[in-house]
Amino acid sequence: MAEIRKKSDKTKKKRWIPILTPASFRKQVIGDTLVSEGQDITGKPVKVNLNTLITESRSKNVSLTFTITHLEGSNAQTTITGYEVQSSSFRRFVRKGKARIDDSFTVISKDNKVVRVKPFLLVANTIPNRTTTDLRAKAAEVIIERLKKESYEQFILSLIRQDIQKELKSALKKIFPARVCEIRAALLEGDADEKAKLTAEKEAKMRIRKQKAASEEDAAEEESEKAQPLAKAKYSGKGAPQDADDADAPDRAYTGEGSEDFSESGGDLGDDTNTEEEPIDAEDKT
Repeated sequence: MAEIRKKSDKTKKKRWIPILTPASFRKQVIGDTLVSEGQDITGKPVKVNLNTLITESRSKNVSLTFTITHLEGSNAQTTITGYEVQSSSFRRFVRKGKARIDDSFTVISKDNKVVRVKPFLLVANTIPNRTTTDLRAKAAEVIIERLKKESYEQFILSLIRQDIQKELKSALKKIFPARVCEIRAALLEGDADEKAKLTAEKEAKMRIRKQKAASEEDAAEEESEKAQPLAKAKYSGKGAPQDADDADAPDRAYTGEGSEDFSESGGDLGDDTNTEEEPIDAEDKT
């Protein structure tokens, strides 16, 4: 009997089940999976290119991850759990003389999900640390406010429509115009618990501290730049030059009390090498 049971276990029927996207992606088939009777395939991820779901040129570099949640009849139902842009698409933007700004932080969405967001910014010129910190903080602020109003799935749809990228570009223009505003990745990490909320708050406080430190650093640099001209400032004193430029010009004539102005007469101080004696006539000798 034991041998018969083992054989029956080995010869369990298997079938191919189509995997469907959520209703927001029009229940499209993105693949098939081989399932045996009684097998649990919940949690299985499926990664597809966005170009297979929508026909747009910009969607070729975007990958979406769907995770199977349950079986419904003869179909496997999924939910969106990942949005990623291929790293190769960013390499063509980065050139000499341009500043790349990356970031990564967690946010709690409206539907109480932990979302890992990785924004990417590119500006045309190199910028000071304070401006970089301000841009990074402003981008995080825009994304956090957006996720407070949207669920994770709505957030991904907004990324696909380029709504968030446009909002970022408009908001950052007030600080420094960014040439490229993109989200490298928006990954679902799970349901939000107390630990995840504390982590998100800690990251927010860390960003504020970095922004404050960068502002103080730039303020110190500005003060040091202002202090440099003061070292060459004008000073007064008897027989001393009246400004810093005079100190570098030793050939300038000094005019003081009871002295002649040799600059007007064309003479030199203490230099007798070029003087010539007048010839004496014979009559003068007698």
